[in-house]
Amino acid sequence: MNPPDDLCEERRLRDQTPALLAQPERWRTLAVPSVTDTERARLLPWSTYWQSLLAVQQPPDEARRLLEAAYQTFCAQGDPLGKLLGCAAVIETFHDDEESLAPLDDWIATLLKCLPTDEGWLSPEVEVQVMACGIAVLLRDQSHPLLTRWAERGEILLRKLPRGLQRLRLANFLLQHYIWRGNFGKSGAIIDAVNSSVADGGLKPIEAIHWYQSVATYCRFVADHERGLAAVEAGLPLCREAAAPHQAYALNSKGVSIALSAHDADRAEHYLEAMRPFVETATPGDQTHYWNLRTGLTLLRGELKTALEYARTTLINSGEIGGAYRTAVHHVSLALVLLARGEAEPALQQFEAAGAIGERIDAGLLRFSCALLGSACLARMGYEDEADARLATALKLGAHEQYLTTSAWWLPNVVAERCARALALDLEPTYVRRLIRYRQLRNPDPTLEQWPCQAHLHAFGSFSLQLRGEPLTFGAKAQNKPLELLKLLLANGGRPLGVARVMECLWPEAEGEARRKSFDAALLRLRRLLDDAPVVNLDGGKLGLQDDSVWSDVHAFLSLAETIDRSEEADAPRLNTQATRLLALYRAPFLEHEEAPWALEARERLRKRFVGTVDRLGARLEVLGLAEETVRLYERATDADPLAESLYRRLMGVYLRLGRQAEALRTYRRCRDMLSILLGIRPSAETERLAREISAAVGNQ
Repeated sequence: MNPPDDLCEERRLRDQTPALLAQPERWRTLAVPSVTDTERARLLPWSTYWQSLLAVQQPPDEARRLLEAAYQTFCAQGDPLGKLLGCAAVIETFHDDEESLAPLDDWIATLLKCLPTDEGWLSPEVEVQVMACGIAVLLRDQSHPLLTRWAERGEILLRKLPRGLQRLRLANFLLQHYIWRGNFGKSGAIIDAVNSSVADGGLKPIEAIHWYQSVATYCRFVADHERGLAAVEAGLPLCREAAAPHQAYALNSKGVSIALSAHDADRAEHYLEAMRPFVETATPGDQTHYWNLRTGLTLLRGELKTALEYARTTLINSGEIGGAYRTAVHHVSLALVLLARGEAEPALQQFEAAGAIGERIDAGLLRFSCALLGSACLARMGYEDEADARLATALKLGAHEQYLTTSAWWLPNVVAERCARALALDLEPTYVRRLIRYRQLRNPDPTLEQWPCQAHLHAFGSFSLQLRGEPLTFGAKAQNKPLELLKLLLANGGRPLGVARVMECLWPEAEGEARRKSFDAALLRLRRLLDDAPVVNLDGGKLGLQDDSVWSDVHAFLSLAETIDRSEEADAPRLNTQATRLLALYRAPFLEHEEAPWALEARERLRKRFVGTVDRLGARLEVLGLAEETVRLYERATDADPLAESLYRRLMGVYLRLGRQAEALRTYRRCRDMLSILLGIRPSAETERLAREISAAVGNQ
């Protein structure tokens, strides 16, 4: 095309731009003069502008250089529409480029001077075309007031615009805005409203690619991993079709983030390998993002030294590039590595630095993450009250927005520990249980009954069963044998038990095939009774309870007893907490109304375990001089097990040392009466000797 024709086409583009923006279906037929240098960009500013819209493969820095030259011409010609669109186009190049973001400040200030009032726009399509550059503004300053103003205006326009490119561009900006603000409710609504338009086709590949990137980001933050990876896989063929390696790089990075959130290291490595060929030629921003993803993968694999090196380098680089949200997330990334290494105090410093940024830019998920994970740091540092206060702050925000993940990387063990603490304190229990179920977190504290399991079993005292939080009632038809299967497993501490042993205990008189048929029938009836919930598991000839799906007071009691055995040194508050939990679990003898031999054997074994554990706890309390706490422990323990003679004797000794001889004698008489009534025996010689010593002390008063 010769120069006169170029100028003719330039004038046509100038005159038709408002109409063309409203008719993107005409874009494919446009004959736009080629602009390859700044001289032609100054001569043909509208051609330069349209070339930037249509040229998928044009590098962002080259497009920006030419658009800046075109903008100068728009200014010289006094063309308000050209200045407005040209300035927005320059800003938008930073979205894909992510070099240093500092120049954006001047361009955003320039854009503000060009903007008309809400009523002064030439058309909704022109307004949307400008508003789409808000994605780049987000990178620089998520708290910029322009973004909130555009989001409010954009929601109105989204309802008015027909399906097509401009509606998708607007939706993409709104989606990104609400994602970074942590408002995933609105983000999800936008996706639901617009997704079908993308599926219909007819869009430029680059616009669909950008949309899939945003959907993948949203899915990462709501932990909808499969849907997010589906968006990545839908976008990658479009990248090949459009010969857009930079966009493929970005989509693969979304795949890494989602796979890391799902704790799928192999899949994350797959997407990282797809990014590797482009790292050397990528922009500093993309390179930094790549090494941050490497941080997450090495952290997931437990390579903490390497992860720390990556995280520190990434944070330094992000500070040089700019962008508040990016810098904050990299603070969180470093904090998570430090926390995983057991360095709670420096981790807390990083969380607080990120949290301060999150407050400034009003990034909800970031604030939630820093408060939640910061509380874990404080707990590890021994500041329990401050940790609980920060946990309450985090969960209030999390419950309001229903957050299901954290910024940067996902540390399920840390989050599970914080959830356990929240349930113990009754902080936002409905939300916390939803988070636990959705992310399939494992209970870090077997004694915590509030953890949302498929089934809760109680066997100290009378047997009871809760299924999915509701007491299970049994119909008129007897369920003895199916329930005996559960009781027998509890008698074994919840551990797997050989099927042969199960049949021997429950069908001692049956033989061979008849015994096996009885077992199979009882197991089938039990699974039906449990509505096929994953409570029992038959594997390798052994029947057991599903650890992740079942809470039982027996397993909780045994776990607590082991903890008490291991904790040689403990302070008074911890000992009192252990005593309270122990007595709450062992509230009566095991299956006190069951007379089967296997139940009697288990009852005696658990009783001895209880008595021995109370002995150890009481001795530690006595050493600390906590006499009243010791008395309370022994009194309640003898209520729970009225035949525990050694506990009566220890209680008598404490009373004697306190000078409370009358109470010591009353304890002896209760012990004597219980043994006589229930077992028909007298107290041991040791107990009788202590009783005489107490009587002598009373007589000498």
